[in-house]
Amino acid sequence: MTQLLRRLFETRRSRERILMTAFLWAFLLFMAGIIGGCARRNARDLGAARAESRQQKQLIAEKDRIENRLRRARESIDPAKTIGALKLSSQVDEIARNASLSANIASPTRKLSGIFSTYTVRVSCRDASLAQLIDFARQVREKSPYIAMRRFKLSADSRDPKKLVAEMELESFELTQPLSSK
Repeated sequence: MTQLLRRLFETRRSRERILMTAFLWAFLLFMAGIIGGCARRNARDLGAARAESRQQKQLIAEKDRIENRLRRARESIDPAKTIGALKLSSQVDEIARNASLSANIASPTRKLSGIFSTYTVRVSCRDASLAQLIDFARQVREKSPYIAMRRFKLSADSRDPKKLVAEMELESFELTQPLSSK
């Protein structure tokens, strides 16, 4: 085979030899680029797989700690105290009244995920004082982990800078399946 290629090459004129050599080098460089790109992709994928393997080994090493946290979390949650959409609206209204806030409470939105549903309600308060808002936030914290403040935005009222405008998102959850011990 090599003798056939050599004979084919030697029977050509010098200009054809140069062109054949140039095409051969161009082909070899093209193939080297393709092989190099594949090698880089494989090395990157191997690095990502090794990093994921390290993370998984860390999680496995922390298995006992994670299981203890899960057990404590299960023990701390009373399924009867979880809060659905209607109860969330009424509890937020009650908390706002206790804090002497005039609040606009939007309808709750629902997000289903696994063993529980998460409900989010938007609350806006105008003409509020800082003391009222602090009292409201304290009362929400007392309802934790069943109600949590997800977002809180505070600004001065444009008509009266002594009064504040607050926009909040409160979140609750309701179990859709019983908590199992396993």
